[in-house]
Amino acid sequence: METSNKILIAVFIFIFIVAIVSILLITVKVPYTGYSVYTEKEPYIDTENYSDKEPGIQQVPLKYQDVTQRGAYIARPCLWDETFSCTLPAVMNIDTVGGTFAVNCTFKTLYDQVSFYDTHYIAPGDYFEFNCRGKPSRGSDIIASYKFIPPNKEITKYNDVQKTREVTQYRDVAKVKEVIKYCNAWKQIVGQCKEDYPNIA
Repeated sequence: METSNKILIAVFIFIFIVAIVSILLITVKVPYTGYSVYTEKEPYIDTENYSDKEPGIQQVPLKYQDVTQRGAYIARPCLWDETFSCTLPAVMNIDTVGGTFAVNCTFKTLYDQVSFYDTHYIAPGDYFEFNCRGKPSRGSDIIASYKFIPPNKEITKYNDVQKTREVTQYRDVAKVKEVIKYCNAWKQIVGQCKEDYPNIA
C-alpha cells in the first residue's frame, strides 16, 4: 500500500513538472536573429535634356517705306535730255540706324530693256528721291519699274539650343537588415525560429 502511494505521488509530481515545462515552453519567448526588408532613398546620376538661350548675330534688312509721289514712278522724258526716260522713286528710312540704300530701275519696251542702279546713304527718319534714267535702243511706250534694296544691320537674336546636363535623382532601393525577433521556446527547440535571407533582387 505504501509503495502504491509513492508511485502515485511520483506520477503526480511528474505530471506537474511536465505541465509546468509545457506552460513555460508555450509562454516563454526567446530571442533569435531575423531579417527585415526596408526601403531607402539612394542617389544616382542621371542625364536630362533642357533648353537654353544662346545669343547669335543675325543680319536683317533695315526697315523702310516707299514714299514715291503719285505719278513719279511713271517713265517721262528727262528734263535735261528728252531722249532719256526718267523716273523718281523715293524711299524713307524708318529704322533706328542709317545705311546705304540702293535702287534698281528698269526701263522696258516691247523690244528692249535697260537697267539703272544707284545708291545713297539715308539717315534714320530721312528720305531720298532717286533720279533713275534709261534709254532703250528700240521701241516706244516705255514702262518703268523699280525695286529698293535696303542695307542690312546686325542684331542679337537669342536662339533655343538643346543641351544635356547631369542631375542627381533619387530612387527607392530595397535593403535588408538584421533584427532581433522573438518566438516561443518550443519553436526554438524544434528549429522553427529560423528565417531565410530575403530575396530582394
